[in-house]
Amino acid sequence: MFKGTIDRECLPAAGEQRHVFQGPAARIDILDHPLLESFRWETPERTILICRERCAGPDSLGAPRADWTMEEAQAFSAAHRQWPLDHQSVSIDNRAGMVTVSAGHGGVAPLYIRVAGARIDLSWSMADFYPDLDLDDVDVERTGLRLTGTLPYAATTMFRSVFMVTERASLLISRDGAVDVKYPEPAEYYVPTPLREDADITAAARGLVDALLQRWPLQPDRVASEFSGGLDSAVVAAILAARYPDLPTYALEIDGPARAQQIRRRALAIDHFAFRDMLLPVGAVPMVPSSFARHADYEAAPYNADLQRPLGRLLKAFVAASGARVVATGTGGDELLMSHAFEQEPEQLARNVSDAFLPDAFPPALSKSLRDGLADYAAHCDRAPFPVLPISVLEAQAARAPLFTAHGLWPVSPFAQPEAVRFYRSLPSAWRQRKSLHRSLLRHLGYPEPFLDIPLRENFEPYLTKSLVAGAAEIARDLTQNCCLHELRLVDADRLISAVRAVRSHSSLSDVGFLFHAFNVEYIMRRLDEPRSGGGLRALAGRARHRQAVQAQGAV
Repeated sequence: MFKGTIDRECLPAAGEQRHVFQGPAARIDILDHPLLESFRWETPERTILICRERCAGPDSLGAPRADWTMEEAQAFSAAHRQWPLDHQSVSIDNRAGMVTVSAGHGGVAPLYIRVAGARIDLSWSMADFYPDLDLDDVDVERTGLRLTGTLPYAATTMFRSVFMVTERASLLISRDGAVDVKYPEPAEYYVPTPLREDADITAAARGLVDALLQRWPLQPDRVASEFSGGLDSAVVAAILAARYPDLPTYALEIDGPARAQQIRRRALAIDHFAFRDMLLPVGAVPMVPSSFARHADYEAAPYNADLQRPLGRLLKAFVAASGARVVATGTGGDELLMSHAFEQEPEQLARNVSDAFLPDAFPPALSKSLRDGLADYAAHCDRAPFPVLPISVLEAQAARAPLFTAHGLWPVSPFAQPEAVRFYRSLPSAWRQRKSLHRSLLRHLGYPEPFLDIPLRENFEPYLTKSLVAGAAEIARDLTQNCCLHELRLVDADRLISAVRAVRSHSSLSDVGFLFHAFNVEYIMRRLDEPRSGGGLRALAGRARHRQAVQAQGAV
């Protein structure tokens, strides 16, 4: 929600008795969207910024006032631990040079900070920091976990000077640049609870999803829904359509054997609910570029939006045609309906609780030094405590946030809410197995029975493999000329090049997945220390502010 720079060299020195700022101490932009609201208070001693999702329900915190004292503003900021939707805050102690950055439970837009001496950069996209980083900033072991697809959710990132403000956490940055991470207590873990004999679980689920969607002040002509054909997005789209007829929907058309099945199933629902749909064949553009040169439609990140190239094209056309500003998604549905660890088979449980969830066998292209030390590092590295929302939901939202915001969209999901976690995770396993609850709910909502006939898995695995096969020759050629991963001693370049050249349409998902991770991390490394475009953080930091903060300011 925040993007900008805090330059603490422009703050009053400790003990100094100045009462006005002498320069642009902070230049922070707040994401501009109808579903967000922000507040700012400034005095010579302190600055407080708050950005939060708007809530349509009763406001238990009360309306903020522009004439509040700083103590009242601080109390208002602290009270946001009770805010039902997502929020973030920045507090600057001008005298001590201390900056505190905090986040709520939702992670809808991630918040990254980069600390470089007196300067602190903030952004919802880590890619904004790449021009100010180089290979010396890389945390090799943590980047090794990214290569294996097991990057932990934590404040620590792939770069030593970059931190992520994880859910419910606060980062305190002192004047000397030291970062103190304040993690919250682990969230409550819900276990299956016996049900009353007269419990109507399907009706309860529909009521809950509908109520959670109404938590945001949605506008009929500005809301849309993802509708991939999956059961989770299908639930959300149908419940929204009951309130907002002629609902705009969109999806990427998958590649491979299940393509005809997806088209058939979606057509049944589109006809039944009168969705105003837009579909883009995913094969219109490869998932990854065929070289490591900069591409305007591709930005690699620690949590990567795998489908960003085709989805970016689709969203651009969809927003232009529909005027949507809010998109409802089914994010979180898979996680809420999955088995608890203690419900899994012993072998599966052993894999899930092993050190750092590392793969059974490392890819051969990983360097020997990394393979030898990664398990020990993973067992002791930084990890955030158990979150309110499933970690994979937080990672998915972090991955897609920059893409949605680039197109003026704000994503909402009823399944990425604490109440949904409590309800779904407390259900007996019979309701969660094979998504039994959502199958029952879709029938309850009126979906035709053939829509629930899904003999083939509908996913993007064939598309990923096809994209890598198509680009293999040029990718391998680029790697023979330069390989940052080899320079960092993360991989053996010759083995990586051989693996790229060997990829085929029948290659295993684990082999293809590793190559995808390797491409992304190499792509990131080649963006480091590149010249920055004129609209980046460095330009933002250099803009002069035209007003001085001499008294508390109201909402912005």
